Amino acid sequence: MAAWHFRCAIISKIGILKYHKRIPKYLEEYREPDELIYKESGCYFNYPNYFNANFIERIKNSFSMFYIPLPIWGNGVSFSNERDSVVEVFSDDVECKINILDLDVEFLERIIAVAQKNDCIFVNEENGVIFNPTMEDLLNQISTSKKNEFLSKWKQTTR
Repeated sequence: MAAWHFRCAIISKIGILKYHKRIPKYLEEYREPDELIYKESGCYFNYPNYFNANFIERIKNSFSMFYIPLPIWGNGVSFSNERDSVVEVFSDDVECKINILDLDVEFLERIIAVAQKNDCIFVNEENGVIFNPTMEDLLNQISTSKKNEFLSKWKQTTR
């Protein structure tokens, strides 16, 4: 994972409601884990799958309107812009990697539009916080992220 990527997931509200019966404030399984604990626990096998094949196909088709789909590992598909921002779609995950060193407003607008069109929410993969697919909420999550804090300090030291 690149130091300049803010990561968030796109998740169907219906998938969350099916499992949790409500939209919680955060999803524990999306909190960035301690890598060693995560690998040793095997807990990732017990997480719920909020996705179904129809939803995944709708998401792929939505992003295909804007970007060329490229096959990636695990039967996934990647959609990327020229500024190193990427959406990766798998059978059990839709992950956005947003280049915060070179924010592409059009890319942000597109992921928001796809999420809204498909009745989805975003989840900050740093802390598991669920937030609405709006420009204001997305930019707020990016600006308060550890990634943004790290990059801000890095920019100051490289001047």
